[in-house]
Amino acid sequence: MTARAVRVEQALLALEPRERAAVIHRGLLSLDDEDEGAETKDHDAAWREEITRRTDEILQDRIELGSFEQTHARFCARHPQA
Repeated sequence: MTARAVRVEQALLALEPRERAAVIHRGLLSLDDEDEGAETKDHDAAWREEITRRTDEILQDRIELGSFEQTHARFCARHPQA
């Protein structure tokens, strides 16, 4: 670890637990931003479109929603080991 990283670590460990958690959380989120490539952005956009489409179907009464119990039973029948 570089001297700079050691100083940052020492400063981090000197914080109160809530502050330390917040800093760590923001640091982890920043790693996600760095790793996010075009493929991830394409997937995110595709999911947003799919969610919008499904929401529109529900709001325009083009599909009939079942109860939680019905949906849960169908899921359990399809995925017995879940």
